[in-house]
Amino acid sequence: MQIGSKIYGGGGGGVKSVQRGKVSIPTSANFVTVTITAVDTTKTMCNFLGVSCVADVNALTRMSLTNSTTLTFTRSNSSGASGTISWEVMEYS
Repeated sequence: MQIGSKIYGGGGGGVKSVQRGKVSIPTSANFVTVTITAVDTTKTMCNFLGVSCVADVNALTRMSLTNSTTLTFTRSNSSGASGTISWEVMEYS
């Protein structure tokens, strides 16, 4: 379930776009996906901004750009704790 995201366009320094958002990872899930606006995967950097949760799942969570429109957040096991993950995707010109 995607909680929210924003797209920021333009700007100096060769940044084409920035997308940010939060996604909730349920208690029983090992992964969750987020749909983003299409990016060129060869010119894109992903930043894991952190997680807020009841237990420490931060160390167990991995973020990957699965394809041009999908982010996948994976943890090694369902720890019994839900959490909200903050993320950022930066595409360069």
